[in-house]
Formats: sequence, C-alpha cells, structure tokens
Amino acid sequence: MLIPKVGRRGTLVIGGVSSMILLMCYTKVRDEAANVVLSSMSYISINIYYGTLYAYTPEALPSLNRATGAALCLASNRVASMLVPVIYYFSNNQSSSAPIFVCGAIIGLVGVLALLLPFEPSKQRSI
Repeated sequence: MLIPKVGRRGTLVIGGVSSMILLMCYTKVRDEAANVVLSSMSYISINIYYGTLYAYTPEALPSLNRATGAALCLASNRVASMLVPVIYYFSNNQSSSAPIFVCGAIIGLVGVLALLLPFEPSKQRSI
C-alpha cells in the first residue's frame, strides 16, 4: 500500500506510529463498542504497515539476496513472537496493561526506524 507523495518509508512511519497510538488507547477501553472500534482500527493500521513492508522488501533487496533477506525477516518475526509470552509472564499478568504498552512501543519504534531505510524505491525502478 502506498500513500501518494509520502512514499513507502513515510507510509511505514504512518502505519507504525498510528498502530502504537491505537494500541495504547486500547488500554482505556471499557465497553464493547469501543472495543470493536479500536480493535478494527488497530487491525487496519497494522495491515497498512505490513502491506507496505511487503511491497518495500523485494524492491530494496537485490534479486540475488531476496530469498535470504526474506528468510531473515521471517526468522526475526518468529523470535519476536516468542518474546510475547515472556513479556506477559513478567508483567503483572491480568491486572497490568504492560504487554500492550510494550507491544505498542515496539511497533512505534519500528515505524520510526523506517525513516532510516536506505532509499525510497517507489520513485525508482526495481533492481
């Protein structure tokens, strides 16, 4: 997904930061309607991030390294997924919002780190 004039890196930042904000707002949900609205909005914003990342990755890596790069990204995703139960265990389980805040902060940080990506492929030909 690409927002015109912002580019892929800008769209990654928008998706990551909006996901962080929505996840942190999710800790204040007290009724069913707000639950449905915020969960839907956070699902949409995280899919903006992942969809753009899916488009960026093949364009940023040379064709000889695409499979290795994709595999390293997938492995990193799996390792990060294994940390979720650890974060939950060390937080105060059901009475704490710490896991949501940690997840939101990490997504926001990764979104902001997208500004450090090497180039903007939406304005160039694919390698």
